[in-house]
Amino acid sequence: MSYLIQLRDAGFGYKSGMLKKQILYQINLTVNPGSFTVMEGSNGSGKSTLLKGILGLATLQSGVVEKRVSRRELSYVPQEFHFDMTLPISVKDFICYSSGNRISPKELDSFLQLVGLEHKKHEKIGSLSGGQRRRILVLRALIQSPKVLLLDEPMANVDTDSQKHIESILTDINLRQQVAIIVSSHGYRWSVDYEKILITGGRTQIFPKH
Repeated sequence: MSYLIQLRDAGFGYKSGMLKKQILYQINLTVNPGSFTVMEGSNGSGKSTLLKGILGLATLQSGVVEKRVSRRELSYVPQEFHFDMTLPISVKDFICYSSGNRISPKELDSFLQLVGLEHKKHEKIGSLSGGQRRRILVLRALIQSPKVLLLDEPMANVDTDSQKHIESILTDINLRQQVAIIVSSHGYRWSVDYEKILITGGRTQIFPKH
């Protein structure tokens, strides 16, 4: 099988002026079409750093990161939602703006139905709950039809209904469209079969699908 992304003895960290701080060491990871990878570890273990390293947002300090996908074929769902909730913008307008107005009304309705928020189409984005806003972030990432979808703790601080919706969405696109999923998680019990990566002490231990 031809891989989409491969990390070989990759080390990641951050650089500020002359100072370098390494967070992760000798990371080996292969991302194939249709793979579902869950990264686990304590807070501060480097889960977000690994996601950002794959995206090119953390400094590669050693090893190799090989990507056979374009930047546009990588979608990222951050944990935090940085948006001015006081702006009087509807869910519909927010999604259209986020897509660069490349989404048709029919496509918009299909995406909203996928995330279970078709009834919120004309409501203000600021009126949504945290879980509903997280679903909108997932929707926004899916608009560009990615081959690889990276999510930073999508189940954190959201309601049970949103957790079920998000897992259902990820499972569906993973199985039907062979979108590779890489998700960081802390304490959530996934029902889907997945490859587990445990991050401790800046290094990874990989457990096969179970």
